[in-house]
Amino acid sequence: MSLYALLEKVGRLGLFCQSRAKIKLVLKGSFLIIPHNRHRTPESICPPDMTGVKSSGSGWIGLLRSVWWNVRACGRYRNVVGRLDLVLLILFQFLLTIDYSFGKTWAGTCSKAGRIGCDGRLGKHVEEVDKPASLSGVEHAVVVPVLVRTNDSLTQFERAVRSVHRILKDDEILIVVDDGSPTQFQKAIQASCSWPKIVLLRHCPNVGPASSRNTAMDWCRSNRSEIQTVCFLDADCVVPDANWSAAHRAQQKEVPGIVCGRTISLNPETWVSLYHDVFGTLNGRMFEDENNLLYGATCNMSIRFDALPDGFRFDPQFRTPAFEDVEFCVRARKTGLTKNITFLSGAVIKHDYSTDALGFIEQFWRYGQGHHRMLEAHPEYDAWFAASSPMLNFSI
Repeated sequence: MSLYALLEKVGRLGLFCQSRAKIKLVLKGSFLIIPHNRHRTPESICPPDMTGVKSSGSGWIGLLRSVWWNVRACGRYRNVVGRLDLVLLILFQFLLTIDYSFGKTWAGTCSKAGRIGCDGRLGKHVEEVDKPASLSGVEHAVVVPVLVRTNDSLTQFERAVRSVHRILKDDEILIVVDDGSPTQFQKAIQASCSWPKIVLLRHCPNVGPASSRNTAMDWCRSNRSEIQTVCFLDADCVVPDANWSAAHRAQQKEVPGIVCGRTISLNPETWVSLYHDVFGTLNGRMFEDENNLLYGATCNMSIRFDALPDGFRFDPQFRTPAFEDVEFCVRARKTGLTKNITFLSGAVIKHDYSTDALGFIEQFWRYGQGHHRMLEAHPEYDAWFAASSPMLNFSI
């Protein structure tokens, strides 16, 4: 039995939950999550440079910067975020900065053989499983790439699809890209997509989220459709607002290009979710003097085809969900879209963050690896990161 499987079994045995009003102890994957008690909801919390290691080049300098911000925040936000919460955030930042640094170092030591450039193509077979009888009048698409490997991830996907189905307008469709899910889950995925105005594409084999989004974009371009804008959503997210896609479309009409919305946690009662909300893990970074983003996250992003260079795509070398969206935005900026990468605070989605220890550590390990690949393609990225600020337009 693997260590992960053993920890999962221990976690299930240790599961203990009480009502939300009381202290709740949840042991999952050997990680103790003690939900915090939020008494107030400020309009914004000023987070630090979440991964100071990115701009400083040193894990320890980045760590000290993060710890110093938390110490200052103890005084500034003592009436908003509990001191116990901040102690836990300091601990998380300490561990995750080290984790991030090791992931970056590990990626640097791996062989670069077989590296694929952004103009390359991964060997993949794309099957069109289902599509609407007619695309007449369809001008907008919502794209959800998915890789289902467990029953939990299937539940997340089904929830995401239902949330999109609820808000789709007459001129919108949903495009699901099944990125090589195991056979035992393919029928369940297809059953979740068995309603009109949905396109189901399937990869074989798994090629990663960047290539999955490329598949959806290529499908839109190659089917003589009238689709002008595409919204990207992750399979572990939920759209809570019926005006989410409409907000993206309105912003694209005003400033065509890349629009990134606001991401908050689906389960805000845990300290892990508090970490993501305070540090703005998926809310991008802003150049304040230019009033536009350095990057945003593809869990809540839209693009307009006619505002991007012909055939502009995600870099398929990013095989895991880490930095493929950062690289996409930075490359777009380098092509001249310096004023067209905007933040839209009114387009809100809720993200179901992993709250077990292994998932939390794996997430930032992937970020470290993605950062290394990012610097290979764009050496100037760290300087741009240092010149930008984390988004403040979110609340916890």
